[in-house]
Amino acid sequence: MEEKGNFSGYDRKLEFSDWRFSAAAVGIIRYLKYHKLNYSTEYNGRSDVLLYNFDDIDISKNEEKYYDFAEEYFKDKMHHKRLENLLNSEDFDEEKVKNLKSFWNTIMKNIFKNDEISIKNKDKILLKISDNKLELIKKTFEGAKSMYSKFCNPSCMGKEKQKICRLLGYYVDQGRKTKSLSFNWDYNTYVYEDYCEFDYIPFAFSKGDSSFFINNNFSTDMLLKSNDYLTDKNLDLDEKNSVGIFKNFKLNLFFTTKNVSRFLDYEVEIISKNMQIKNGKKENKEYFETMFLRNSAIRIFEKISNIKDDNIFKAINSPCKLRTDEYEPILDEVIDCILYTKYLDYLIDKLLRDGSKGKNKDNKENKIDNHSFLISQLIRINQKIYEGVDIMVNNKKEKEQLEKEEKQMNFNLFNARESAEKVVFKLKDTPRKIDAYRNKLISCLTFKDYEKFSVTLLQLSSYSSVTFDFAYYLFKDFEKNKNVAYTFVNALRVKEDNNKNGNNENK
Repeated sequence: MEEKGNFSGYDRKLEFSDWRFSAAAVGIIRYLKYHKLNYSTEYNGRSDVLLYNFDDIDISKNEEKYYDFAEEYFKDKMHHKRLENLLNSEDFDEEKVKNLKSFWNTIMKNIFKNDEISIKNKDKILLKISDNKLELIKKTFEGAKSMYSKFCNPSCMGKEKQKICRLLGYYVDQGRKTKSLSFNWDYNTYVYEDYCEFDYIPFAFSKGDSSFFINNNFSTDMLLKSNDYLTDKNLDLDEKNSVGIFKNFKLNLFFTTKNVSRFLDYEVEIISKNMQIKNGKKENKEYFETMFLRNSAIRIFEKISNIKDDNIFKAINSPCKLRTDEYEPILDEVIDCILYTKYLDYLIDKLLRDGSKGKNKDNKENKIDNHSFLISQLIRINQKIYEGVDIMVNNKKEKEQLEKEEKQMNFNLFNARESAEKVVFKLKDTPRKIDAYRNKLISCLTFKDYEKFSVTLLQLSSYSSVTFDFAYYLFKDFEKNKNVAYTFVNALRVKEDNNKNGNNENK
């Protein structure tokens, strides 16, 4: 909350009563630091406050300063800055100009519509940028989907305290919904909070399609350190990782131990503002989302981060295309399941069914990936979630028992995959029989008919003359060993090479 008065020489005090005031404080501090203006983070022995002078942040009096900072904070997304950099670079060429212009917004097109972008016109273009700089920054900052309009209603930009909160998700159209806002259709009972300081919230969030704010508000110093980390070059979206794919901000935020340990060593609230794909186009969600990161989730993230290979990260980095031509947001669902200790069973079931042979929605032959690699990595993550409660145990004997069980589980997972491969090899001349058994097993998993799954497994073992050592543990406790069943079914598939000439089907 904001309070007016005299606080050690400052006329405003901001307390972190909820995430909005915490985010406003971070944005204001970054702004004040940039312009070398005074502020304090201590008052009467407290270190979880921000003291400042309102005249320093009043946009009506500091418009140029505000937009100057906005340009600096979002410099990679400012079209005129990109144009400046290109004109000043040594590798200027027409193709890059054409590519740059394809992303221009309306204000850029209007200002430079009669200008040829070339080296010979460099001085003229740079002068024009300088003359129109404030307008370029203002229109871009307020209108871009990744800047102000992602977080706040642009019509409230720079205005005094409003009757409706300017933040998206809190804002409503007064002309249409005033009566329905409050108790008994009486607007006088409506309670709202809006402050000019909320115009600084966009500077508190990380940049990218998914923007994050860590509400680590035990102290102002901790709040700043946690969120300064989110602007670290380690999370640069343009950087490629060891498997040659562009780093995903959310992936890197949660799944890299050296990053996680900086702020995820205790339970903390994380606010996110995300984009979604709607009708084939990217658009901002109209609300903020809250994630509460608990200790159990932190341990699971750390365990996954410590896995030596990059296969998990390679698999979940991108959405998965289904036979319906829709995309499954794998990373979002994985993170959601870990945060709230939900098993990935439903997602694995869905991908197993989708990966089976069939037609797509246009009744054409299914050419979509069978998701085998993705499923195998989801099973690895799912197993860590299954172990989630156990990994918090501190008793020595219990730890030894858990280590023994983990070793047995790893063997069972290996044996399930190996057994499935043996079955496929033994029945390579009857691929339809393999598909039939696989579809039966998938149906059993989908409908949680574990008894029928066990019976079908025994029938397959008898038919193929392959011994399933892992089956004992499934019969003993199917739920606990469900990932073993998933591993077996996922590996029980005929590879394309084996089925090219497979005309000798089961009769």
